[in-house]
Amino acid sequence: HYGHKLEMDIECTISPAKMAEVLAPYRNPDGLPVSLRVAPQGIPCVLQLGDEWRVAPSDALKHALELNLGAKDVAVEY
Repeated sequence: HYGHKLEMDIECTISPAKMAEVLAPYRNPDGLPVSLRVAPQGIPCVLQLGDEWRVAPSDALKHALELNLGAKDVAVEY
């Protein structure tokens, strides 16, 4: 397997619909779970997306997350 999970820092203001639109082309039931590091009102927490949102990691996905969602520190945790 190619890693444990895909993690990123993301703003709380990103709409779920926008996130779904960006992730949809990369969804893969055998892929990695997605963890979002957010800080609503300055309180850091991690949101784990459900199994239906597992993704196949790729440079294209990383670029799409950074460009369309402003995601930072997008990385596969091994």
